[in-house]
Amino acid sequence: MMDKSILHGKEHRKPYYRSKAFDTTCRNHGSCPHCKNNRLHSGVKDLQSTVGQEDEFFGYWFCEDPSDALNDIEEEQYKTLGSDRMEAEIEWEQREELSGQ
Repeated sequence: MMDKSILHGKEHRKPYYRSKAFDTTCRNHGSCPHCKNNRLHSGVKDLQSTVGQEDEFFGYWFCEDPSDALNDIEEEQYKTLGSDRMEAEIEWEQREELSGQ
């Protein structure tokens, strides 16, 4: 069908050259590995640069602080004893002052 229109000068599309002429996967938005790598090069570079940054960001901001967990455990122990943590620290400081004199 295309041959007839080309013969009569009705076809105005540019013919494909090089590998595009015989390989349909090598044309625009194709799936041939060489063309695909050329097309997606900048996107792949961006992804590779963010691999370590995700762990750094999410690891710092969204992980629980181990010292907070220890403080919660201590506060629960003081509650079971029936005293307050601040009161216990004040008593401890007073005992140290008395023993140091």
